Amino acid sequence: MVETWTLLLNDIPDELGMAAFAAHCRANVHPPTPADIRAAATVHTALPSPGEAWAEVMQAARQIGYQEGVVPEMTCPEIRDAARAAGWSGICFADSEMSLSTTRAHFFRIYDGMRERGERQQLRTALEGSVPPGLLPRLKRVDEARPSHRGQISERAAASE
Repeated sequence: MVETWTLLLNDIPDELGMAAFAAHCRANVHPPTPADIRAAATVHTALPSPGEAWAEVMQAARQIGYQEGVVPEMTCPEIRDAARAAGWSGICFADSEMSLSTTRAHFFRIYDGMRERGERQQLRTALEGSVPPGLLPRLKRVDEARPSHRGQISERAAASE
């Protein structure tokens, strides 16, 4: 049983897993399942929404401003990287509401892409832990597993035309 739990939760840092376990135990009568712990850990690690991230960037632009082109530290690296990619100088020195709106739209698009990439990476990491190591090299994509059937189907389709 312990090995199963370890396999299911191995990608979650210990501190985060313990915090999720404790939060579940405080709010529920029954002990958590691995899915409960994973769900609680996901809530704690979720990135801020694009609107929240933009608010943080604007607050940093007002309080810290442009200092030799260095983007200040933010609560998470994705926000800082999106601010850098959207143009930190454009954020700090926007001369009109229109130019700031354009920069904001670029920031949202860049930040959304970073969030999606992070979510895909988390999913990939979770999937890697769910397949036994000896089985993974033997798995093939569906289209690689049966190439002969594809040719037969194409031949049948051509013959029926």
